[in-house]
Amino acid sequence: MRRAASITVRKSSEANVASLRCGETVLGRLVNLREGVSEADGMTARFENAPAFADHRELLKALADALKEGAADSTAVARLRDEIEALGIHVHHDIHAMRIDESRSLVLAGGEVRFKPTGAFLMLRSGGLG
Repeated sequence: MRRAASITVRKSSEANVASLRCGETVLGRLVNLREGVSEADGMTARFENAPAFADHRELLKALADALKEGAADSTAVARLRDEIEALGIHVHHDIHAMRIDESRSLVLAGGEVRFKPTGAFLMLRSGGLG
């Protein structure tokens, strides 16, 4: 009599392979990187901050708050996004050593990072090279 076997398959999305960075400084880890329900949802990951995050906490919170208010002041949202880009805050894939978020798409709210992934990252992730 054969016994039923149990296999656990871990997708790379469950691995701890991405970080939030300001230039080369790691602001925190992105855990459980996953795609949203639709393409418009982008990607999401739980955020675990590092000590260096304290220097940028208020700026990222200000963007989340401005977006939460229904983007009533799109000028403020644009200004905050520009400031985040100018500082070089981005999502970095640690294995592929590349930026994986589209410019001006990063939002940190409720302990999660949301962003629109780059086309190059989506191709690497799906293996769609041809």
